Amino acid sequence: MGDLRSGLNELERLVAGGEEPAMLLAQLLGQMELATVAAAAGGKNSDAVARDLGAVTPGRLSSVMDLTRQQAPGSLCPAAAGVVADRNLKTGRVRKPEEALRDLVLSLATFGRDRSNGGSS
Repeated sequence: MGDLRSGLNELERLVAGGEEPAMLLAQLLGQMELATVAAAAGGKNSDAVARDLGAVTPGRLSSVMDLTRQQAPGSLCPAAAGVVADRNLKTGRVRKPEEALRDLVLSLATFGRDRSNGGSS
């Protein structure tokens, strides 16, 4: 998180390459959901958490858990950004999936930048 230019460039590259923005948004929200579960799992083994979830492989969850260990403990701001983006799309505040996706990338980059500067979001 925190690398706005790279995030927006990657988003533009994917959309220009024919990726559907709604699918990209769903994938990103799914990854954020797993990250939230991984953060809440504390020190649990990824195999046990994956077994409890039932629909995710231990390897995928293990890599997500590794990423969440790099974040500040108890940090739910990235997950909250995902919830806001999803809610805005579902309620019509944002009309297009590509707008919701761009807003989410901006929120995540801003969160990362604020954390690295010692601020809070």
